[in-house]
Amino acid sequence: MAEFQEVMRQWSRMCELHDDGCASCDIYVDCGAKYPESRTSLNIKTIEDTVINWAKDHPEPVYPTWEMYLAERMTADMRDGKTHNPQSVEEYVRRTRIPADIAKKLGLKPKGE
Repeated sequence: MAEFQEVMRQWSRMCELHDDGCASCDIYVDCGAKYPESRTSLNIKTIEDTVINWAKDHPEPVYPTWEMYLAERMTADMRDGKTHNPQSVEEYVRRTRIPADIAKKLGLKPKGE
């Protein structure tokens, strides 16, 4: 069941990246999007193999943890003289504002709005 869920998750990622409405998708004909009447004769193994191969070629982005990000930022800020040498990541988190680009992506609004 876990393998099926992973194939479906990757297939969903694959579909999301095709802004042109499937025309450039590798499995456009096989998945039945182009020919809905052919869905009963789908080549499931071909679809699965294509999706898995696509996922190998397009790995999901891996982001650092908040702790890693903040520790790196803390070090950079200390080098630039922007901090008063905090003792820990936790202290730095309490004293440092969230960068605007990250706040925007998180949907946070500036204080006072």
